[in-house]
Amino acid sequence: MTISFKNKSPLFYIAIASVIICVAIQIGIQVIHGDAPQISDCDVHLSLAMSAFDQGQFYPTAGNIYDQYLLAPAFINFLVLQLHLFGTMAFNWVFNLLFSILITYEIFWLAKRFFDPTTGFLSVIAYSMLYSTWTCVYPSATEVPFLALGLSSLCLALKGGIWRLLIAGSLLALANSVRPLAILFFIAIITAMIYRRAKVGEYISTLIGISAIVCLIGCYVQSRTGYFKHTSTTGGLNMLIKANDKATGALPPQYDDQYTDMRLDLEKGMDYVHTDRARQKRAIDWILNNPGRWSILYLKGIPIMYFHDASFDGYFEENVGYIKTIENNQSFKDKVIERIPKSLVYYIVMLLFLTALWLRRRQILTPPGILLIVPVLGTLATCCFQTMARYHYPFMPFFIIWGCSALPLLFPKTLR
Repeated sequence: MTISFKNKSPLFYIAIASVIICVAIQIGIQVIHGDAPQISDCDVHLSLAMSAFDQGQFYPTAGNIYDQYLLAPAFINFLVLQLHLFGTMAFNWVFNLLFSILITYEIFWLAKRFFDPTTGFLSVIAYSMLYSTWTCVYPSATEVPFLALGLSSLCLALKGGIWRLLIAGSLLALANSVRPLAILFFIAIITAMIYRRAKVGEYISTLIGISAIVCLIGCYVQSRTGYFKHTSTTGGLNMLIKANDKATGALPPQYDDQYTDMRLDLEKGMDYVHTDRARQKRAIDWILNNPGRWSILYLKGIPIMYFHDASFDGYFEENVGYIKTIENNQSFKDKVIERIPKSLVYYIVMLLFLTALWLRRRQILTPPGILLIVPVLGTLATCCFQTMARYHYPFMPFFIIWGCSALPLLFPKTLR
């Protein structure tokens, strides 16, 4: 995977300049907001890592068995590892920066492989201009490392080879331990392997890589909590937030009261596995009793997830990052107005994506259509749970690549 500087295309130099400017902006945001306290999920990640470190262990410890859920063990332990190496987690933004640069390159590589170099350069420019890209470095969130791991596994799988597939499987299992969505990349990888008629040994190598990491993490968790788990057990909570009488499809204004009800009902004397199972059962029962209302909530999840760019600036100030409701109230309207100017590039990308779907409709069921698997299935799956705009961030590279593939067709004389 190399980029030749002998390429004299103006788009090449524009792409390089856009990456440099983007990195400068990312560093600038870190300088400005680096001392701000991290809130929401980020604060939980840091607290769990520090607690495990203080006990001289990795996450989870035996004391975490009565937590309300197991949370991103691979990511939490990545933070614990930073504490062991540096004595602080203050450098996590540097890893996010490196992940972001890696994602940029992988977007170029995928776009070039499935379309052409022009689409690759345009995709790099688009990704570098997104507000979500500018703001993704600061928070200790799971989205960026998950996406870097997922894209890396996909790129290695597309290159082929026994050892590459072994690494791809390992990275995929790590990604799933960061966010339980790696099944999307797994389906894309298997589909790509079928298209290129991969050897049986490559399938076996992929499964060995996945199994090794799953067993490694799962066995450690079992040794501490008694349960073989390798990824988050937040599914029951996220289902229940969307499947109850107060549900709005997102985090509602009365979320605190609703959340307290869930804790009182389910968490007295229950470990994290039984808590998750109880929440899942309660959510499924509600869905079965209210199929019509749940269907409406499911459909509302799509605009909630896509109405603005997946910016991470909500972590800079308490509660800014939460989408309170999609109902008509002043706070929601203010939030929409605030997000619109920050999401202009995002809106352009999504418009180009829809355009590309039409212009390249005959390619949807060909190899380039593999890139649609992650965002399409990811959207359908995510809407079963409570949704936020940042939940679409792992799908953006695929929207960008397909969207930018429309530009050479729309402007053939300029971009060819």
